[in-house]
Amino acid sequence: MNIIALTVLFASTAVLAIAQDNNSGLAIPHSDWRKELLSSYVFEQPRKVLPSASRPPVSVSTGPDDQAAVKLPEFIVRDSTINMFDLSTAILQSKAAAKTADFDSKLGIGVHELRESRVTLYAVTIFCIPVTLGIAW
Repeated sequence: MNIIALTVLFASTAVLAIAQDNNSGLAIPHSDWRKELLSSYVFEQPRKVLPSASRPPVSVSTGPDDQAAVKLPEFIVRDSTINMFDLSTAILQSKAAAKTADFDSKLGIGVHELRESRVTLYAVTIFCIPVTLGIAW
């Protein structure tokens, strides 16, 4: 049964392909779409702009007492770029510290705090055994 269905499927596909080849006049002819898109953009040479004056305009100032002029203090431009090596080192160190803190918290090592208004209760533990207990206010 499966073999018959598969044969009918292949035969119908072949018949349809042959029929489409006979009607090839109905197909849309291929075109150079890049050429058609670029045909709407016509290149024009830029126009030469003649300067109105041969030298730049001179600013008009009445002297050192000019009220429109603001004198700023001198400043030094420094290299403010970040060294990427230092940045990646800091990221790696923070990841290592986070792993260590996570490992210590799973083992029950560290300082645990509980804050209630003005009173802080704290405990230092090693392997979940309290070593030091304290109260601070």
